[in-house]
Amino acid sequence: MDALKKNLFLIALVALVPHGIFEIPAVLYSFSIGIHLCLSITTSIVKKVPTKKYIVEIKDAFIFIILPMLLIAAFIEAFIVPYLMNAFLL
Repeated sequence: MDALKKNLFLIALVALVPHGIFEIPAVLYSFSIGIHLCLSITTSIVKKVPTKKYIVEIKDAFIFIILPMLLIAAFIEAFIVPYLMNAFLL
Protein backbone atom coordinates (compact mmCIF):
# COMPACT_ATOMS: atom_id res chain seq x y z
CA MET A 1 0.00 0.00 0.00
CA ASP A 2 2.84 2.40 0.80
CA ALA A 3 4.48 1.72 -2.56
CA LEU A 4 1.18 2.41 -4.30
CA LYS A 5 0.86 5.79 -2.55
CA LYS A 6 4.41 6.71 -3.58
CA ASN A 7 3.70 5.64 -7.15
CA LEU A 8 0.47 7.68 -7.29
CA PHE A 9 2.29 10.70 -5.92
CA LEU A 10 5.01 10.29 -8.55
CA ILE A 11 2.41 9.93 -11.32
CA ALA A 12 0.65 13.10 -10.17
CA LEU A 13 3.95 14.94 -9.87
CA VAL A 14 5.18 13.95 -13.33
CA ALA A 15 1.78 14.60 -14.91
CA LEU A 16 1.04 18.01 -13.36
CA VAL A 17 4.23 19.86 -12.51
CA PRO A 18 5.89 20.28 -15.92
CA HIS A 19 3.06 22.20 -17.56
CA GLY A 20 1.79 23.67 -14.29
CA ILE A 21 4.98 25.72 -14.02
CA PHE A 22 3.75 27.83 -16.94
CA GLU A 23 -0.01 27.37 -16.70
CA ILE A 24 -0.59 28.42 -13.09
CA PRO A 25 1.28 31.76 -13.33
CA ALA A 26 -0.49 32.52 -16.62
CA VAL A 27 -3.90 31.91 -15.06
CA LEU A 28 -3.05 33.96 -11.96
CA TYR A 29 -1.72 36.78 -14.14
CA SER A 30 -4.89 36.71 -16.22
CA PHE A 31 -6.95 36.94 -13.01
CA SER A 32 -4.97 39.99 -11.96
CA ILE A 33 -5.42 41.57 -15.40
CA GLY A 34 -9.17 40.99 -15.13
CA ILE A 35 -9.25 42.74 -11.77
CA HIS A 36 -7.13 45.56 -13.19
CA LEU A 37 -9.53 45.89 -16.13
CA CYS A 38 -12.52 46.07 -13.81
CA LEU A 39 -10.86 48.75 -11.67
CA SER A 40 -9.76 50.68 -14.77
CA ILE A 41 -13.25 50.71 -16.24
CA THR A 42 -14.75 51.75 -12.91
CA THR A 43 -12.19 54.54 -12.56
CA SER A 44 -12.79 55.71 -16.11
CA ILE A 45 -16.55 55.87 -15.53
CA VAL A 46 -16.22 57.77 -12.25
CA LYS A 47 -13.44 60.15 -13.33
CA LYS A 48 -14.45 60.39 -17.01
CA VAL A 49 -11.05 59.11 -18.19
CA PRO A 50 -10.81 57.34 -21.57
CA THR A 51 -10.40 53.56 -21.33
CA LYS A 52 -8.48 53.03 -24.58
CA LYS A 53 -5.09 53.21 -22.81
CA TYR A 54 -6.09 50.48 -20.36
CA ILE A 55 -7.47 48.23 -23.05
CA VAL A 56 -4.30 48.51 -25.15
CA GLU A 57 -2.13 47.64 -22.12
CA ILE A 58 -4.29 44.64 -21.27
CA LYS A 59 -4.36 43.45 -24.89
CA ASP A 60 -0.56 43.66 -25.05
CA ALA A 61 -0.19 41.76 -21.77
CA PHE A 62 -2.52 39.06 -23.03
CA ILE A 63 -0.83 38.71 -26.43
CA PHE A 64 2.79 38.91 -25.27
CA ILE A 65 2.66 37.27 -21.82
CA ILE A 66 -0.42 35.15 -21.10
CA LEU A 67 -0.96 33.59 -24.53
CA PRO A 68 2.69 32.48 -24.97
CA MET A 69 2.76 31.01 -21.47
CA LEU A 70 -0.42 29.03 -22.14
CA LEU A 71 0.91 27.85 -25.50
CA ILE A 72 4.14 26.67 -23.85
CA ALA A 73 2.10 24.87 -21.18
CA ALA A 74 -0.06 23.23 -23.85
CA PHE A 75 3.02 22.10 -25.79
CA ILE A 76 4.56 20.63 -22.65
CA GLU A 77 1.31 18.91 -21.71
CA ALA A 78 0.80 17.47 -25.19
CA PHE A 79 4.33 16.37 -26.07
CA ILE A 80 6.66 16.32 -23.07
CA VAL A 81 4.42 14.98 -20.28
CA PRO A 82 3.55 11.76 -22.17
CA TYR A 83 7.26 11.20 -22.81
CA LEU A 84 8.03 11.75 -19.11
CA MET A 85 5.20 9.44 -18.07
CA ASN A 86 6.57 6.67 -20.31
CA ALA A 87 10.19 7.26 -19.37
CA PHE A 88 9.87 7.49 -15.60
CA LEU A 89 6.85 5.43 -14.72
CA LEU A 90 6.74 2.46 -17.06
